[in-house]
Amino acid sequence: MSDMREQVLQVAGDLTQARGFNGFSYIDLSDAVGIKTSSIHYYFKKKDDLAVALIERQRKIVGEKLAAIDTAQMSPQASLQALGDLFKSFITGRQDNFCLCGMLAAEFAAMNDAARAALKAYFDDVRGWLAGQFVRLDPATTPDQAQAKALGFIGALEGVLLIARLEKNPALIDQAIAPFLHP
Repeated sequence: MSDMREQVLQVAGDLTQARGFNGFSYIDLSDAVGIKTSSIHYYFKKKDDLAVALIERQRKIVGEKLAAIDTAQMSPQASLQALGDLFKSFITGRQDNFCLCGMLAAEFAAMNDAARAALKAYFDDVRGWLAGQFVRLDPATTPDQAQAKALGFIGALEGVLLIARLEKNPALIDQAIAPFLHP
């Protein structure tokens, strides 16, 4: 991947986290990156293409972080806390940021089918990983129960992120996930 394409993705991700995907234009992006809008169109013909690329990039980044957690062979509680810490990092030290894919999910209705599919795949990955952690936490957990707990956990994370962002208090994330760590 070219350095300029990666820089455009980084800035577009930052703008999405702060303003939402529909809260910026290619002109805003070109001003922030310091290139012409035609250069952005070279990498991403349509804004929908940019959305898909952002989601795929975030899916890869988060997937690598989840794999690193697995490689570290942490307890299930520590693994769940590590994911909570990742979500905390989305807003820690950043004014008005939010989870990239959470922000995009809020704009789901305005996305094309490819972006919707990519976003669903991202959340399926995270929920699948979470379900595995809940089975590790309690081996008697059925697959349906694990999926329900995973949905509750990701829902709690995304929901508390809204309040933590509003109150500028990332510590609220720990409070929201604590009940999941000690069943």
